[in-house]
Amino acid sequence: KNQFDILKTTGPITNLLNKKEYKILLSENLGIYNNNISNFTSFGHSRLVTNGSQLKEYNNQPVIKDGLIVIHNGIITNVRDLWIKNTQLKREFDLDTEIMLAMMRENLKSGDSVHKSINKIISSIEGTVSTAMFFDDRDEVLLSTNNGSLYFATNYKDFLIFASEGYILEKLIKDLNIESIVDNLTVKHLKANTAVQINV
Repeated sequence: KNQFDILKTTGPITNLLNKKEYKILLSENLGIYNNNISNFTSFGHSRLVTNGSQLKEYNNQPVIKDGLIVIHNGIITNVRDLWIKNTQLKREFDLDTEIMLAMMRENLKSGDSVHKSINKIISSIEGTVSTAMFFDDRDEVLLSTNNGSLYFATNYKDFLIFASEGYILEKLIKDLNIESIVDNLTVKHLKANTAVQINV
């Protein structure tokens, strides 16, 4: 339907999964997908506290800014220096992840490709970054990591799942018996300082 439905909450992930709004959103979107009306993409993240209070919703994942939606596993330790260096960018949140989105949008406006932009961003960051980024103006997801903590499984056609740990991904595939419903599933480890663009 060319829209993103965002649902956040503070506290443990079980708080979100038990919410009535979550169950309704999931059911509605899976219904649309099962009726071949639209593709279906869902992603979530439960963050450890880095920068910014977890009690403020805008500091929680996913982070939304300038038409970009990202989930970020890690911490950017030179975030203050990056904001100082990029004075043309507007800071709205306390969260370190925000600088990545601001830089990505600025780079894209300047004519950089997604690939060139993420290379610039990753090379300027100190700390750890494993992210999944969605765009409101592109039919793609960008997976990137500077520490190699990103794994994905796909059939290169109509199925993609990802996780920050290989064990979690393998367990999900096994527990949900995904290989029985998805042919030619390949599990890939995204190595440190790499990224992959996937058309959704």
